[in-house]
Amino acid sequence: MRNDGKTMPDADPAELIVAIAARQDRAAFAELFGFYAPRIKTFLMRRGASADVAEDLAQEALLTLIENEAVPVVL
Repeated sequence: MRNDGKTMPDADPAELIVAIAARQDRAAFAELFGFYAPRIKTFLMRRGASADVAEDLAQEALLTLIENEAVPVVL
């Protein structure tokens, strides 16, 4: 289920990150993205970025989780 951005993800964010890093779980990514992307965008806009730039940067930051497996799996 895609997060609407208004409520915390259904699963623990740490568990979602592990699922992304271990299995490139796209559903986990979608849930994290839905929650965190608007918050990252708002953070960047409050610091002077335009809406377009802030959105691009938020997407790039979150995509590193799945594209580069930037999050190490800690068991």
